[in-house]
Amino acid sequence: MARFAGLDMRTAFTEVDVRMVLPADAEKFTRQAGYFRGLLDACLSTRSCTSFTVWGYTDKHSWVSGAFTGQGAATLMDEDFATKPAYAAVGDRLASGR
Repeated sequence: MARFAGLDMRTAFTEVDVRMVLPADAEKFTRQAGYFRGLLDACLSTRSCTSFTVWGYTDKHSWVSGAFTGQGAATLMDEDFATKPAYAAVGDRLASGR
């Protein structure tokens, strides 16, 4: 990010998802939340990062399980639209303004 900013280039995070090996469990969801948070932190801490967009919002319609055998659960909400720790991590970071 710093290298691109140093070149006066704008950057954006698009279609962000964080897949995991299934079955999903609490430890994997915690790790996933950390990755989402880290990516968002990288964007927000770089003035030239213009946007952060997640790929979809629910695992129900995610492309990941069809592309990566044995992997999935890559979005902020599960197939039943229940939020995951990653949802809170992203929301908390945006709400904090830091």
